[in-house]
Amino acid sequence: MSHLKMEFVENKNVFGTMLSEMYVPNIVRIFKRSGFDFVIVDCEHGSFDYTNVANIAAVAKGVNLTCIVRIPKIDRECILKYLEAGVDGLLVPMVSSAEEIKQVVDYAKYAPLGKRGISTLRAHTDYNSSNMAEYIERANRDTFIIPQIETVAGLEAVGEIARVEGVDGVVVGPNDLSMELGILGDYQHPLMQDAMKKVADAAKDAGSWSGIISSNKKLLLQCQDLGMQFFSWNSEIGMIMESAKGTLSYLRG
Repeated sequence: MSHLKMEFVENKNVFGTMLSEMYVPNIVRIFKRSGFDFVIVDCEHGSFDYTNVANIAAVAKGVNLTCIVRIPKIDRECILKYLEAGVDGLLVPMVSSAEEIKQVVDYAKYAPLGKRGISTLRAHTDYNSSNMAEYIERANRDTFIIPQIETVAGLEAVGEIARVEGVDGVVVGPNDLSMELGILGDYQHPLMQDAMKKVADAAKDAGSWSGIISSNKKLLLQCQDLGMQFFSWNSEIGMIMESAKGTLSYLRG
């Protein structure tokens, strides 16, 4: 079982960050040294190509940092290429139904759980095809599938989404969800508070975990109180700007 999955089994919280623009592979070494448990490579909004992702995933594997890709769409080709580049899992944006995430499971998991195509001598097998049955069992167990709840439809269907076989946990995308709820950025609004609790409760009822992606530290602490375990804080861009602004403000007195 992967290190990150063991953390969930042991009911521990995990903390990561988003990689939004910078594709220098050694940045994941910095994240690891800083204490992060995982990195999300944002291929939904970011401009990373497959080579960028493969290089980042290779370094992440070398330093034992879990590498997750937020996919741009539910598409067999991109899912196969990200996984075969060696990433550890997929974050799926804008999931609004159980059927959508079932399609991702089909593309990402091998039979009998899914219908993932088999290609052996690539990074995801560590270029070792000597025991494919063992590899397939391990890949089906360890590959993360994480639907992101950021639509009203997804919120209404979160119980069904969380129970789909092959789904590991569910995370809240607070920006888009608050916009859909008509309260953009107002995370303390009762509608948003109720939505986050609904996601946390649905995951717990399904026997899985929940989480959130945000640069808002107060919001992340509130979600810990709800029982969430997966926290993606900020991004490399946000951290650089936050540090630069704070230091400049201090120096300028």
